[in-house]
Amino acid sequence: MSMQTLSNSTLSMTAPMTIPSLQESGNSGGVDAAACLAAHNKVRQAVGVPPLKWDDALAAKGAQWAQHMEDQGFFAHNTPGKSDPQMNNLYSGTDCLAAVNAFESEKSKFPADRIVRAETYMQYGHYSMMVWKTTTRVGCGRGKTKNLACYYEEPGNMIGKPAY
Repeated sequence: MSMQTLSNSTLSMTAPMTIPSLQESGNSGGVDAAACLAAHNKVRQAVGVPPLKWDDALAAKGAQWAQHMEDQGFFAHNTPGKSDPQMNNLYSGTDCLAAVNAFESEKSKFPADRIVRAETYMQYGHYSMMVWKTTTRVGCGRGKTKNLACYYEEPGNMIGKPAY
């Protein structure tokens, strides 16, 4: 497990957990979608990968997961699988721009050859997920008080593969 504190907020690369059954919450994510998407795409543009599109369903899923963590008193990634293939980045805080900046701060630890490795990805996994070349959609949602979750589709961080 690894936790890194940045500007009074925490990034998480903790052990995966299974996401609870998702029900439509009617929540579009509670974040400024345009600003959050622009921040993601600025990071992607810097490395020459295509821009992402915003996905309201992923944002709602992020809001639901963020609130579920708050309600249950834990902070952990979901476990993607066949019925839930999306990957997520978590941030302890509710400001999407601060979250993207925190994710991007891991770039300095990202390998020069851009290959994701099992033994080191926890140092840069938020960044590599944000810039994963084949990822096309993102949606970020926040809980009521303290958590933000960004979901990405197509999933990234494939061990042994280059991010871009």
